[in-house]
Order: sequence, then structure tokens, then C-alpha cells
Amino acid sequence: MRLAASSETLSGDKMPLLATPRPSGSVNSIADHCVATGGQIARWAISLDALLADALGRTAFSYHLKKEHSEENLQFWVDCEAYKKTEGEGERQQIAFKMVKKYIGDTAEIPVNLPHKLENCVKTCRLWHYDSFRLQQNHIYDLMRRDSYPRFVKSEQYRRLMQLGTF
Repeated sequence: MRLAASSETLSGDKMPLLATPRPSGSVNSIADHCVATGGQIARWAISLDALLADALGRTAFSYHLKKEHSEENLQFWVDCEAYKKTEGEGERQQIAFKMVKKYIGDTAEIPVNLPHKLENCVKTCRLWHYDSFRLQQNHIYDLMRRDSYPRFVKSEQYRRLMQLGTF
């Protein structure tokens, strides 16, 4: 069965469904109707990897993280994925510099929660390569896997999505 759900259906507080964060870190509203199958939504509960592999899953998780005031974690993770695919050396350096400015350290625009050692490791780097953010991305992934993700699959938001997908 395919599911078309308006944002009003998903939550009493008219929860907007958000698009997957772009590499820029912004989150866009998507059309009033999102289409998903019940099986697709159920797969999100299998693992964080299954959720992150699905664009609509990332959208729903992004909304959940926004409510938890930790949306920057998913934005950082998505930006790291895009960064790893950057081919040009000059472009990679520019993106890495922007990512550090945006996410790393006390003066970052939207800082992610990293241990000081992992912050310094990337802040002091002067020549970034495709996996320069690997340790930082893994740390954020582990935070989401242990903390935010279990709360998401137990959330009212997820239960409502599942109910909509099963009738």
C-alpha cells in the first residue's frame, strides 16, 4: 500500500515533513503530500543505516531531531557524505573549510557535539582528503544511533507514520 500523508495528518501540532537536508545544511519543506509505503516506513525501525538510506526516512528523522534540538547532527552527517564524494582537490578544500566553520568548535555556526580531541584533529588540518571527517562523522553517527534514533522509533511521530502506512 502507498501512503500519502499531509503534514496535518501526522501530528496534532501540524508537523511539517521536511526534506532531506541539502549539503548546505538547510532543510526545505516538501510538498503537502509525501508518498511512502508501510513497508518503507517499517524498515526505518530496522537500523539507523536503513533510515539514513531512505530520503523520506531522513526527512522524518530530521523533524524528530529538530524537536530534540540536535538536527545539526544529521546535517553534519549528510554534509560528510557529500564531502566524501567531492572529487576536485580545490573544491574539497573549500568545502572542508566551510564545514569546519559551520560545525566544529565553540565558534561554529551550528556546532556538533564532538570531543575536544576530534575537534582539534580536523581544525588543525591544512590539507583535507576525502575521509578527513571520518572520525567526526563516525562519532556523530554513534550519538544518533545510541540516543536520537531509539527515541525516534519509539516516538509518537513514528507511531503515527506507521499507522498511516498500515490501513
